[in-house]
Amino acid sequence: MSEYIRWLNLIKAKSSLEWLTDSQRKSEKELEYVWNTERCAVLVGEAGAGKSFIGRLLSQSSSGLYVSGLSALTEYHCDGKYIVLDLGGDGVYTRGLRLLIEEMNMGRLLVLTRHMPRDTVRTVWLQLSEHDVQQFRHNMVEYGVLEAFCTEPRGVDLAEDLRREALSRASRSAAGVALEDHDDCSHSEDE
Repeated sequence: MSEYIRWLNLIKAKSSLEWLTDSQRKSEKELEYVWNTERCAVLVGEAGAGKSFIGRLLSQSSSGLYVSGLSALTEYHCDGKYIVLDLGGDGVYTRGLRLLIEEMNMGRLLVLTRHMPRDTVRTVWLQLSEHDVQQFRHNMVEYGVLEAFCTEPRGVDLAEDLRREALSRASRSAAGVALEDHDDCSHSEDE
């Protein structure tokens, strides 16, 4: 895990309900109700909309488990617990959510994903508006999020971490493009 990701996780650990935008708050309230009345729910939204953020808050408030990735689920003892399963960039988990709950004896399951589930389960959508973007900017200052970004972890040069992370991602991306370009050339030579 890069220093950048470690640093970001420290910031996330300080998160609170106050940081939510209006759209996030609406989805969180709906999920809170659904999760208390049904054993399974799914939160669907684009990357960066705040699904993981909301999931972490709900798992904390219910003394549940936050699990990142379907394969990691097998590492946990789930008996009777509330589980937030964050699929992140994993493949689409398409069916069998209720069966999964029964097999692992979960109390409740909330799945965070970018894709509509194929199971017939209660689904809550999270979609951000321009108003949410402006509100997020305001919240970063109002609730000390920006200050936390500037001071945590102590003694670490954030600008340098960001630069290293950006260069690392750019070089991986460029390597991928170079391979694609090479593949394109070899195809044209074959023709």
